[in-house]
Amino acid sequence: MTNQPFFTEIAATPSCPRPVSNGPWDPNSLHGRVVIGLLAYVIEQRHGSDDFVPARLTVDMFRLPNIMTPIEVTTKLVRDGMRIKVVEAEFFSGGTSMARASCQLLRKTENAPGNVWSPPNWDAPAPADDSGADRSAARHERQMDHAADRRPRWARSARGGCG
Repeated sequence: MTNQPFFTEIAATPSCPRPVSNGPWDPNSLHGRVVIGLLAYVIEQRHGSDDFVPARLTVDMFRLPNIMTPIEVTTKLVRDGMRIKVVEAEFFSGGTSMARASCQLLRKTENAPGNVWSPPNWDAPAPADDSGADRSAARHERQMDHAADRRPRWARSARGGCG
């Protein structure tokens, strides 16, 4: 099977989803990963640059978009700073908002000089091999005893009842 595009043309607004983009819950709905991928792609195309990399993408999906309706994505640059850009995007299907994304893009920089901290090695002794077998056999025996006893669990105590 060859790779097929999920949409007719992303540059055109609105564009139409193709049948390959449908989801598992309903044959007439878009798959969630297609919606998220489109939001990330549009944010990167409209607001990305060689100096910035996406650091975090958060997507909220409210409804299942219909595969038969045209879709549109709008974006808004919330912050355009020297070190950080924040972009919001909204996914519309048939004119109704279906999902919203927020993306933080950080400026590429050189790593700080020095070593990166990491915790020291933590060596813990391995558990003993023979004790596990004895415990599981004893547990199985107790379970079989309780299975034969039809009284409620609270009534089965070590002293033989409530008192």
